[in-house]
Amino acid sequence: MMRNRILQFSFLLVIFLINLKVLAGTEAADVNPVPSYMTTTEDKQRTGPMELKSSDVYVEIRDAIAEVTVRQRYINSGDTSVDGTYMFPLPEGASVYRMEMVSGDNIFRGELKEKKEAENTFARLKEQGKNATLLNQPSSDMFSMNLANVMPGETVDLVFSYTEIIIPDNKVYEFIFPRKAGAFHTGDTVTESDLSQAAAGNSTSGPDFSIEVNILTNNPLKDVVCISHETDTFFESDSIAKVVLKNITEKENNSDYILDYRIADSKSATGLILSRSGDENFLLLNKNLKSRPLKDLSVRFSDLETYDVEPLTIPDLPAKKPVMLLGKWKGEADGIIEVNGKNGRYGYSKKFRFVKKGSSESKGSLQRVWAGQRLNRLSGDYDTSSSPETKSEINNMGLVYNLVSRETSFLAYNDTVLEPEMPVKHASLDLPAQVTEEEKPAPQKIAKVPEPEFYILVLIMGAVLLTGGLRKKAACMFTHTAGKQDSM
Repeated sequence: MMRNRILQFSFLLVIFLINLKVLAGTEAADVNPVPSYMTTTEDKQRTGPMELKSSDVYVEIRDAIAEVTVRQRYINSGDTSVDGTYMFPLPEGASVYRMEMVSGDNIFRGELKEKKEAENTFARLKEQGKNATLLNQPSSDMFSMNLANVMPGETVDLVFSYTEIIIPDNKVYEFIFPRKAGAFHTGDTVTESDLSQAAAGNSTSGPDFSIEVNILTNNPLKDVVCISHETDTFFESDSIAKVVLKNITEKENNSDYILDYRIADSKSATGLILSRSGDENFLLLNKNLKSRPLKDLSVRFSDLETYDVEPLTIPDLPAKKPVMLLGKWKGEADGIIEVNGKNGRYGYSKKFRFVKKGSSESKGSLQRVWAGQRLNRLSGDYDTSSSPETKSEINNMGLVYNLVSRETSFLAYNDTVLEPEMPVKHASLDLPAQVTEEEKPAPQKIAKVPEPEFYILVLIMGAVLLTGGLRKKAACMFTHTAGKQDSM
């Protein structure tokens, strides 16, 4: 009896140990065959299969307005399709008015939509397995490029253009293209933490970088100098110059690009730029007045009706800063600009003669600069609690002038469902570098099917139990037979 119980106990113990081994062999894995947390390099920066391979920039500056086109090349070098977001800075007040997604020989033009509509459509396209791109502006100087369903081995070029105004300081114009920030982000929304990490710049090695800057002015150029990178400057004339990079170092590759230049003084220059654009005419006044500070400034145009002027009030001017005005106009472009203010205890007044044919003209760019300045002012105190009226005005401004804003976004997509050569699951782009082990999400448990050895052990234990039972039965029969013989 005791022996039988020991045998049964041994069998149950073996079964328990075998099942414990199977449970211990359960893998901590996601449905995705590629881990969400990518490999870690020696410098502790996280890397993944998706990367921003290069950033190529073309700039054309006419007087005080810069037109910038950026081509970002993304490459998925892994074996899974990838979704994610790349965050990057642009100058505050930059007006992004165009975006394209280029995949192979196909060009998919971005369409400006209300932000919520664009985000909902992007999420649906992502779920459907379609390649899509969404360009958002989460803060005044930070933008996010969202990508969905970038296939293994695929290269995607994202191209966008923006306009900005360059305000001179002591007659020096300074063009800056930000390079220090840039971070991959995972998740469906961009948080304040993501913005601060991107603004701080958490990457030790940037993508390949190239930039060409062309400067075209009405007056001769002076002192064209890039103070951040080693460059070559070629002059087509005394008022047209092209600046290109030389061999770029790793340090320069991660530094903001800064180019300074001056424009020779001209007695005939009023600093006025006029533009006709459809039903609206736009103007820019950019004029150095006096070397001493000025306050309580006002500007009046004769024979030129102005409205929708930005800024609403002209701020006090430090020494050697120009008066800067953007607005719309009606009437004849021929008359007098009168500037009044105070210079210390004394009054200040100056008049400038202007005529239409004597002013610079910019088609398209000026309206984007004006709209960008108004959007920048409206978005100055923007947050989730901003009034519906403010949000509506920002939304309407973005849609009317085709600009990315806090309420409008660009969306481009390929309407074809992409099929990789092998079944793959989605992987997230690389996480920011400062991620601790404790912050990793709990892994999903997926039990393995028991190995063949498990069934072999079960059969062996069954055979042992069966053998033990037969032996017990035989012993009982032997005892019973022996008892009969003794009784005879």
